[in-house]
Amino acid sequence: MNHQMYEKWAVIPETRSKEETESFEYHCKECESCTKLAANWGRIHTMLNENTHITTPKPGFTARFQASLPARKEAAQKRQVRKFLWILGFSFFGGS
Repeated sequence: MNHQMYEKWAVIPETRSKEETESFEYHCKECESCTKLAANWGRIHTMLNENTHITTPKPGFTARFQASLPARKEAAQKRQVRKFLWILGFSFFGGS
């Protein structure tokens, strides 16, 4: 049996007409494969719709982040200088 049409209807149910829906439901009574496919795609569709909430930052986040940038840059530069001095000292004293 050719399941291609039924598989399409299982994955994209909104494309089915009333007659096609009836045909698909009748087919699913006898076809476990198409029934499982429709159920799985239904679960996936539900999961995708439930997890599309976009979280927005708390008020003032951008201002706090921008205000913290100079201190973060300074701390990063200090770490780089310490690392450079440590490597330089190690190569100077370790290479002798």
